This record gives sequence, structure tokens and C-alpha cells, in this order.
Amino acid sequence: MFVYIIIKSNIKMDITNFLGFFSDDIAMGKEKLKQGDFVGAIHYFNEVLRHRPTDELYCLRGRAIAKLQNYKSAIEDFNEAIKLNPENSEAYFRRGGVKLELQDFRGAVLDYDKSIDLYPESSDAFFNRGNAKIHLGQYYIAILDFNKAIEINDNNDLAYFNRGVCKSSLQDNQGSIVDYNKAIEIDPFNGEVYYNRGNSKGNIGDQLGAIIDYSKALNLKPKHELALINRGNAKLNLKDTYGAIEDYDRAIKVNDESILAYLNRANANMDIDDFDGALLDLNKTIELSPENSAAFFNRGNLHNIFGNRNKACSDWLRAGELGDSDGYEKLRQYCS
Repeated sequence: MFVYIIIKSNIKMDITNFLGFFSDDIAMGKEKLKQGDFVGAIHYFNEVLRHRPTDELYCLRGRAIAKLQNYKSAIEDFNEAIKLNPENSEAYFRRGGVKLELQDFRGAVLDYDKSIDLYPESSDAFFNRGNAKIHLGQYYIAILDFNKAIEINDNNDLAYFNRGVCKSSLQDNQGSIVDYNKAIEIDPFNGEVYYNRGNSKGNIGDQLGAIIDYSKALNLKPKHELALINRGNAKLNLKDTYGAIEDYDRAIKVNDESILAYLNRANANMDIDDFDGALLDLNKTIELSPENSAAFFNRGNLHNIFGNRNKACSDWLRAGELGDSDGYEKLRQYCS
């Protein structure tokens, strides 16, 4: 599942009361942070913090440290900021973002709860809390957070996008399409939105619409492996088998270990009676994914076509052991 996380914040910090002697260092640190020179920013913030620690400066240094993916140290800085000022909503927001990166989603929710309590007008805090809830599988209440994020900022395309993700996960494909439409209206250059909308259209049987959306995603990101695979699937559903194979071929060029591309190309090859090609693809699928029950089941079918009953029975048995009940049914029919 593709979910966006906003790391910027519309929570404002006020350090105007702490300029004085250190104003140049603070200004340089903030400029370095803005420029992406995080090591340089940390140097300037260190200088000031040695003389006069404040919650705002711990937040600034924590942001720079987090950008360097030193998450433990970043959390320590946000903790210090909160100790100095328990009402600093920015510190809770930033610490929540680091916890998202560390996949501590419950901890992130708690931090966003506190940030929102202190500053309930932050669209980004509602948005990120919704992201954390998505990862926890709490789609219904995540939608409530995205609703609030949109209420505060109705130009937040990513909030529409992620609300669409929730609706897709809840099988509300029509609702997800409405949200993806809005996200595209705001930002027509995000390929992932077209990809997701293509998935939703495919789920409601609009295969042609799905193909159009996957193609738009590929125009923006030509090496989008899943867009190639899913466009191939949509073509296969429309009986355009050779077109599907072309897309699977392209996906494999992008990623020569793409399990889905090999497995789906095997199915397409079987549709055109290219059994040798299908067998090669299934062998490759099993090499890459030794517990893929579908690959064993389909390879068993191929061995049966080739008259290799022992190999067929062995593959069907393995498919059954891996959880495919159809494998056991084939065993009863052909291998008793």
C-alpha cells in the first residue's frame, strides 16, 4: 500500500524572544536546515544549545538529526524540548513523525493526539495521524482524520489520496475514485494517484479505464513495475493476451526478480498454448518464491498436459501443503 507521510508542519515556532547574542547562529542554522545541509545546521544549533538550551532549538536540531535518519538522537532532542515546554505542539508533532519512520505507529498516534490537543488547526497533524492509523488497519477512523485535514486545508491532495487508499481498503472503490479524482485535480502529476485509481477502476470491472490510468502513471514513471503488471492484467481480462505479455516483459526488464510478472506471464503464455514458455516462467517463479502455491498448482497442470503425471502429482501435493485446496482436489482426481 502506498501511503504518503508529510514531514513538514504548519505549526509555527516563535524564537523571537531568543535572538539577542545568538541570532546569527540561529539564522545560519535555520538557513542550513532549509538548504538541506543538516550537518551544518546541527553545528550551529549545537553552538547555541551549549549556552542557552530552549525547547524551540531542540526541535530545530531534532529535525536536522531526523533528516540524517539518526532517529534515536532525534527523539532525545524532542524529549528534551517537551521537558522544557510540555505545551510545545511542534515537539510532539516531530516526535510523531520519527515514530512513523520507526514504524511505532501506536506511539505516533499518541504524539499526534497531544499535538492536536495543543494545536487543533494543524492539517498536517491530522493527516499524519491518519497515516499512522492506516498502518494499524484502522481505516474507518483514519478517514475521520483525513476528513479533518481536508476541512482545514481543502487543497491537500495527499489527504484526498490517502482517504482514497482507506476507501479502497474498505472495498468502497467508487468512493476511492472520487477522492483520487480530486487529488488529480489538485496535482495532475502524481503518478501514484493514477495507479491507485486504475486499481479501483479494475476492481469495479472498468478494465479499459484501468488501462488508461496505468498508462498515465507510466507516462509519469516509465519504470513503474506494478503499473506495468496491472496494465498487463487488465489487458489479459480484455483478451489482449499479446499486449499483456508485452507489459509483463517490460516489468521483468524493470525488475528481473518480479515474481508477479513471471507468474502472470506464465498464465498469459498458457492462454496462447505456449506451454514451454509458461513452464520456464513458473520455474522462475518457484525459484524466486519457493512457497508460491499458485506456481506449484499451475506447474502441476502443465506437467499433466505434458503427460508427466508423477511431476504433476508432486506439484499439486506441494500446492496443497502450501494451502491451495485445489491442489488436493487434483490429487484426488488424478493421483489416487
